[in-house]
Amino acid sequence: MPALVLAIVAALAARIGQRLKPGILLTATGTLLCGLAIMLAGKGVRALQEAGTLSITPIRAPTVEWLGMFATRQTVVAQALVLLAFAAIAGWPWLRK
Repeated sequence: MPALVLAIVAALAARIGQRLKPGILLTATGTLLCGLAIMLAGKGVRALQEAGTLSITPIRAPTVEWLGMFATRQTVVAQALVLLAFAAIAGWPWLRK
């Protein structure tokens, strides 16, 4: 059964992929992966905090667990660094001009 579902999803993706322009598809998947990286940075830091490897410094901020947003300084700093890295990579072509 899972193989059938995978085959159907692959067939639909191939069919949709023929109609989409590659630039739009790559931009969308790249943006999705950047968001996922930011989320995983927050969840990774939180896991290290729960294991006792990193300290926990609470801040006044909302906690949205499924987005990897936790109200600690360490998770916010880690996510900000990842976001800054992506912004630098995205802005590099304009900085070179």
